[in-house]
Amino acid sequence: MNKSTKVLPNNYNLIKKVDFANDKKMFILINIIAVLICIIMLIIPAYSNGISFSIDISTFIKMGILTAALAALYIILHELVHGLFILIFTKEKPSFGFSKGLFYTATDYYMPKVQYIIIALAPVVIWGVVLHLIYMNVSGPLFWVFYLIQMLNISGAIGDYCITIVTLRLPKDILCKDKGASMDFYGAISE
Repeated sequence: MNKSTKVLPNNYNLIKKVDFANDKKMFILINIIAVLICIIMLIIPAYSNGISFSIDISTFIKMGILTAALAALYIILHELVHGLFILIFTKEKPSFGFSKGLFYTATDYYMPKVQYIIIALAPVVIWGVVLHLIYMNVSGPLFWVFYLIQMLNISGAIGDYCITIVTLRLPKDILCKDKGASMDFYGAISE
């Protein structure tokens, strides 16, 4: 099946369930990986030439406030990109929410494999390119502001990478219902 549908076909049954909010081991693993990515991303600029600056306390506070505001805006924009692609594929608005520390976008539709992977990875790819173009063209404290948002982009998408890996390992004709913090995968039954 290569089209999203609101009605699960009769010959499809649940074959896998992923629940980020209630699977404590997965939740802890995802957060550990996110922290490791942040550490690696902090080390990278330390080995680059020419990325140094001095900063007074007033500028430090202003940049901290700017970073916090952009981080909040980024989280909203990340989920909106998921929602935009859901809207493109289904022609219906998704729902947005927050559960147990996870922001999410959900849909009532069953999404085919390729569409679901596009939905999962679109925010990290789109915002990754935009943020890279920004921080490569600014210097001093502003470099770090946008680089930190890029860290949030890359490390915060761990759940999206994880669900993409799960999806890739499933049969090509699967359908996924993304409920936000949990996803149900359905496969065709051979008769």
